[in-house]
Amino acid sequence: MSNSRFDRLAGVRYNRRLRGVCLAASAISLFLLIVTALDGMVTGGPVKLDWILIFGIAFIISFAFAAYYHMRFLSRE
Repeated sequence: MSNSRFDRLAGVRYNRRLRGVCLAASAISLFLLIVTALDGMVTGGPVKLDWILIFGIAFIISFAFAAYYHMRFLSRE
């Protein structure tokens, strides 16, 4: 009997867990990006471009990691 099957299942679970964490982080950063962008428009105040840029970069990075872990998940099956 080989233990590679169990290591493979553990790797699949690990990739799935990391994919979920990255998707949650991207959803939260996208929500904060939308709220920050709409806040300036609704209140008529200045748009906070630095926060929009920070949340936009966080969304792109976390979504890229989610796509990476999803591709690793698909390639293992």
